[in-house]
Amino acid sequence: MNNDAEAPAEAQPDAQVDPPSRKRPRVGSKSPEPSEPQRHERLWFEDGNVVLQAGDTMFRVYRGILCNASEVFRDMFSIPQPPEGETVDGVPLVRLYDSPFELADLLDVLLNGKKFMKQSARPTWPVVQSLYRLGTKYQMQDLRGIAVHYIKRLRLDKQQRRERLYDPTKSAVIYEPADVIAMANLASAFNFGKNILLDFLYVCCQLNVEQLLEGIPHSRGHVERLSPDLLQACIQGRENLILASVAMVRECLVGDRCRDADCDLILRERRIPEEDTKAYYNTDPLGFWDIPYYQKQYDDLKDLVCQTCFPAMLDSFEDYQDDIYAHLGQYIKLNVIY
Repeated sequence: MNNDAEAPAEAQPDAQVDPPSRKRPRVGSKSPEPSEPQRHERLWFEDGNVVLQAGDTMFRVYRGILCNASEVFRDMFSIPQPPEGETVDGVPLVRLYDSPFELADLLDVLLNGKKFMKQSARPTWPVVQSLYRLGTKYQMQDLRGIAVHYIKRLRLDKQQRRERLYDPTKSAVIYEPADVIAMANLASAFNFGKNILLDFLYVCCQLNVEQLLEGIPHSRGHVERLSPDLLQACIQGRENLILASVAMVRECLVGDRCRDADCDLILRERRIPEEDTKAYYNTDPLGFWDIPYYQKQYDDLKDLVCQTCFPAMLDSFEDYQDDIYAHLGQYIKLNVIY
């Protein structure tokens, strides 16, 4: 990940209040009752000296810890509060316009950092996203730095292309399918830079069209959807990557490295069969040998072609894949300038 991911635009809290509606309520209709705020099960400390509320969730924590970690909270608490200010159990209440899930993630890492920083632990993507988004908003540089560390490790590279991001069991973070969309949205919103955004969009291109258009439900209860400009880039990108896969196969599955005509004939016969739609409409040229059809071809070809043509064929594929990755922006075209 390039250094431009370390200086994103600041996220500002939304302090606007909608004006009261002038419409008369219908006779006999009832306005929905606001849900009663609930105390967070773990992040409520009886000796805490400030209560933060996000949505319908309240957190009783420690003002000093917040001030030590955040310039924004330090400035906020330096302003004298009016005597009639809101309180909970005699403790000052501060309302924040954040997701309760994200605030819980932030406070959990802030207050239970040792558990989070265990080397054996891998954070989930929502936690990394929360640390980055709120760490930026509240100027918590240490927590934001943790997020940057994990985001950098998600970058694809030649040696670990398949493991860094595509395989949730080997990735730097634990994620679910909906998180792939969230990664791309975050990279775009905070201007991480063109290269890492293309990495995330490439993985989004492996989703089916219905998932791209309708979004993917997340375990936290919302639906992740790509922003309109990223959606357009992915839909067109899928088509371009299919064409790239077809061109790669036609160019690389040849046996012109030796004098044995059988090698060339065998390799050409193993090109993409149009009746195998999953192999033919392949949006993942970088993961070519992971496609079931070609996994079988790989095993067969090792025994069918000579020891000159087989490794030469693999080198040809690797060079072609490297070229696709180096010019990914020509396949997934962004409408914004980075």
